[in-house]
Amino acid sequence: DDPSEMKGVAVQDLQSLEFGDGKISEKRIDQEALKTIAGVSAMCLGQFPTTLEEDLKWLEKHHHHHHHPENMAAAGSSSDSEAATANMVLAVHFRVAKKRSLARVLEVVKEEIRSLE
Repeated sequence: DDPSEMKGVAVQDLQSLEFGDGKISEKRIDQEALKTIAGVSAMCLGQFPTTLEEDLKWLEKHHHHHHHPENMAAAGSSSDSEAATANMVLAVHFRVAKKRSLARVLEVVKEEIRSLE
């Protein structure tokens, strides 16, 4: 499942649910809570400036620079830019880890929602 398909999910306030005869099932509350978690996770994923795929491509492209700084030096890079690239590689790795965690939360929550239907 593509996490972006969840971007349109409204974060619904539980107080706004219709109570019908005054009782609301625990299952319905669980479903709404899980939908809220899915919506928030999807919104968080949507806030990143790049997709997971773009980050992985970028890391693949810069992987060899990170391990062979002499290649960057040969291209006229200063040690400052080598350090900047090394820091960027670390930052993108961290961003990838956050995206994978959010995507996993979304996947698990969606499975749980389906199991309650």
